[in-house]
Amino acid sequence: MKILVACDLDNTILFSIKKSRNEDICIEKIKDKDQGFVTPYVYDNILKLNDVIFVPITTRSTEQYRRINWPNGFNPHMAITTNGAILLKDNINDLSWHNSINTIDLNVLNDLYEKLKDDEDFIRCRIVDESYLFVYCKNDDICDEKLNMIKSMTELNVVISGKKIYIFPDYVDKKSAVLKLKEIIKPDLLICAGDSDIDVGMLKEADLAIVPNEYMANLVNNKNMEINKFSGKRFPDFVLETIIKIIEERGE
Repeated sequence: MKILVACDLDNTILFSIKKSRNEDICIEKIKDKDQGFVTPYVYDNILKLNDVIFVPITTRSTEQYRRINWPNGFNPHMAITTNGAILLKDNINDLSWHNSINTIDLNVLNDLYEKLKDDEDFIRCRIVDESYLFVYCKNDDICDEKLNMIKSMTELNVVISGKKIYIFPDYVDKKSAVLKLKEIIKPDLLICAGDSDIDVGMLKEADLAIVPNEYMANLVNNKNMEINKFSGKRFPDFVLETIIKIIEERGE
């Protein structure tokens, strides 16, 4: 059986230093400073994902994805970055994938960027891989206000995640990416894992969706779901345990 696992990265299989514990293992650095971590269980068992087609699908830029030093020599053959806009094959940009996304209008993104870049309420404002616009709010209490402001300025898709606001052109989304991936791979089973609103469209397309809590389960509303209901179990461990269990059950 050909199993495709489309998996979000941050807070789903790895996480930042802010959420790390003493026992966790660093797999990503920024300017020699520890940044991204995995749990000991993920570190020790990630090679078992070689028994499926494991494809990270992340909102990270290509540069941010390439910072990851996967444990124990594990290295996914394919990865989708920039919220679906870019496909990497053996870490090389597949230009045919990006060129097929013909709805990205850089003039629209640039115009919006010019309007937002000097806003003092944003720590950061940038266009990511010529594919979407991203802003980072200074404070939690202004996020909803800024979200509504941006929505009033554009017809693009505006999504908030914590203090981060993303402005996506049509088809720069994980749902479109996973549907295209299915056409290429033609799997017998599609498993998707994710933890945020940005992942919902992708999770709805899954034969089996893996989510961290009831909030996400209600958003996804997929009849086939594994929900991390176990007190104290960290979501990355739950994701990998669930995938390994399916591999063992299906005799991969």
